[in-house]
Amino acid sequence: MRVLWRVIVKEFLQIRRDRKMIPVIFVAPIVQITVFGFAVNTDVTNVPTVLVDQDRSASSRELVERFVESGYFEIIGSGERAAEIDRWLVTSQAQLGLVIGQGFGAALASSRPAAVQLIVDGSDAASANVALGYASSVTREFGALVEERRRRAAGAPPVAVGQAVLVPRVFYNPDLKSRWFYVPAVLAMILMVMTMLLSAMGVVREKEIGTMEQLIVTPIRPWQLLVGKLLPFAVIGVFQMILASAVTVFGFGVTASAAGTAAIAASAANARNLTARFLQDRSAGRQPLRARLSLPARGVAQPG
Repeated sequence: MRVLWRVIVKEFLQIRRDRKMIPVIFVAPIVQITVFGFAVNTDVTNVPTVLVDQDRSASSRELVERFVESGYFEIIGSGERAAEIDRWLVTSQAQLGLVIGQGFGAALASSRPAAVQLIVDGSDAASANVALGYASSVTREFGALVEERRRRAAGAPPVAVGQAVLVPRVFYNPDLKSRWFYVPAVLAMILMVMTMLLSAMGVVREKEIGTMEQLIVTPIRPWQLLVGKLLPFAVIGVFQMILASAVTVFGFGVTASAAGTAAIAASAANARNLTARFLQDRSAGRQPLRARLSLPARGVAQPG
């Protein structure tokens, strides 16, 4: 155990003396998870919307209020004709146009179909599909509300007999925030890559300063060298996990259970990658050394 402790202390001393590695160990994971956490976000909210309300009735105003109150749409301008929406879409000032034609309120009052037109910028297909889904959901809920009011006014039951009603319930991510999915995944990826990178840098550093040959001929057992090289980076990986998990929980509001699960998975992957990487680099660096050490013995002349 004393030999193993000496190897571990030697590795920590080399890490401390390498000033370039300190920022890589402590600063790089926090910067990476912060940048990825804000950059990788597929949530579609506050879609810039242009309104063309040609009906100007109480029903049309209520529909517009439903769009705004949903939190997915933001009215940034209005017009008198549907053709005016093209200017907003071409200049990328708006992504969606809502057109409510004349007679919308009268059609709803007389139980006739009332059409609403949506003009969407399809240059970003993913966002356009999500925005269309949100708009369809808001319109469908508004139609169901109008139908319920009509049935109540007529004295009929609020829900027709035999009608299926969907009651969704989402586990683990009730608000369906993409950040709650991406940030723990980025956390696990960063910890796995960073720990593997540090272990590789440790082996390369031994080769660069010429101490790999000294380690090989040192009278220590292979498992002591292996554990002594891996344990310091495992400890560093634990500190990285704590720092990155703190940024994930307190910086992005991800629940501790999700961050903890990702951290445990990343730690298991780190241990596996550290072992495989070190064994691969050690075996690749040891074979040429054996060949070099055996060359002089072949050239020695045998006594007659």
